[in-house]
Amino acid sequence: GYVSYFINNGDEDIRIKNKDGLKMAIDRQKYIKRSMLPIDIVYVDGIFAGCLLKRLNGIQMHKLTGMPIRYRRRIVKNLLIDIEELLNNYIYHIDIANSPYSTSLFMDENDNIRVKKGHSHVLVNPFTMETNIIDLDGKSTTYMERYNYDLENRCLINLTRLIIEFLFKIDTDEVKETDEVYFELLKLGLKDNIAYKFANYKINSIKELKKELKLF
Repeated sequence: GYVSYFINNGDEDIRIKNKDGLKMAIDRQKYIKRSMLPIDIVYVDGIFAGCLLKRLNGIQMHKLTGMPIRYRRRIVKNLLIDIEELLNNYIYHIDIANSPYSTSLFMDENDNIRVKKGHSHVLVNPFTMETNIIDLDGKSTTYMERYNYDLENRCLINLTRLIIEFLFKIDTDEVKETDEVYFELLKLGLKDNIAYKFANYKINSIKELKKELKLF
């Protein structure tokens, strides 16, 4: 896999590409207990070819949207702990809301239009409700050597969208307008200020997200 890894060089962040960045990402595992980062470098005929990942099992998170609210809350609670650990180590997953129900169009090598289906970036053990974040090796994740506000904000916006869809069961592809999401959240019993924060993606930290969800 191609790892986006940035090292700090004074006042700027410099991108380290290919196997050097991958080595640094692998080394970060010693600080991470709840998620599996790339575990080794793969060579084919002596040429760098990507990374080795541990196979993770579970049901795609979005597939469990129909489960009872208490069940879904437990999943979200576990996911928040996972994300918090990554953020504390400057690992930013910026596509956590990716859904198996989303589709995109692309052109293949023969200029034919193809449909590409998405997939959840969170796998869930349906019995323990433990979560496993995937795609920590590619373009969905950026590794930094210092705190990055913009990347954290992108991660939190994506996480907020996932919670709106999974916990509150609001389809953001159908209910696109901010005001519509806001009123749907009010119908679910959220207080005005909390519904506003979620609908406008104004959650500023994992700590704040935990606090607001306790009130739901």
